[in-house]
Amino acid sequence: GIVPAGNATIEIWATRTAAKNWSRIFDYGTSSTDYITMSWVRGTNGGQDEFELCQGGTKYASTDNMGYVNNEKYHISMTITVNDNKTTTFTWTRRNVETGNIERTTTYTPDAEWDLAKLAHANFYLGHSQYGADADANAIYDEVRIWNGVLSDDALNLSARLGPDATAEQIAAIKKYVINPVEAR
Repeated sequence: GIVPAGNATIEIWATRTAAKNWSRIFDYGTSSTDYITMSWVRGTNGGQDEFELCQGGTKYASTDNMGYVNNEKYHISMTITVNDNKTTTFTWTRRNVETGNIERTTTYTPDAEWDLAKLAHANFYLGHSQYGADADANAIYDEVRIWNGVLSDDALNLSARLGPDATAEQIAAIKKYVINPVEAR
């Protein structure tokens, strides 16, 4: 239950040090039937990443050719927005850690209703996959923040620039930009 069951934001400051087969940025869920993953590498292609969801055995996937460079620090965020029509929109963004500027962003909304509250969520792995055949990431994680609600673009820009060593006062300022926190259903 580490990720809120409604609107949420996951922020990660991390550096991939080597591209490894299907290595994960994070893997959230319990099994091959219920998960959300972001991969540093799509298969053995170090120039592609992948975002994937599966719920109740129904797999939804969206691949992006974002590509990460070894030994470069990134601010990676994923916002999860529950829409009025009961669909869920996932937006993942890579930002420059010095300027906060967006380098790449992708949005994906599954065609069918997808409910984070129904996700069996026992594990939140950093750099590790729930699939035994996938490689563990060669990566350095500076910080992970999970927010109850969607951070606005302005907040993510500010957060990226402040970095993993933001003070409590700076984090409180970022929190003012949280949009529509949703309590667990």
